[in-house]
Amino acid sequence: MGIFHPAVHIQVLSSKLMPTVQDMVSKTSSQAFFEDFLSAGGLSMVVSVLQPESLSQDIHYSTRQGCYSVCLQLAR
Repeated sequence: MGIFHPAVHIQVLSSKLMPTVQDMVSKTSSQAFFEDFLSAGGLSMVVSVLQPESLSQDIHYSTRQGCYSVCLQLAR
């Protein structure tokens, strides 16, 4: 797994849960994904990324901080 792999997954997840497009179709799709994500235990996965050992030590500091920042926004 590359060092940017977790960062990319977290950014994709963020785009699905917090879309920037505000049309009705996007809102409906985002809400359905959000509900499925929560019912599948997604929140615990997001919170687990905040644990110190969850990300490889090879990940650059700024990438690690970016992952933490997005996870905190998602958990909110």
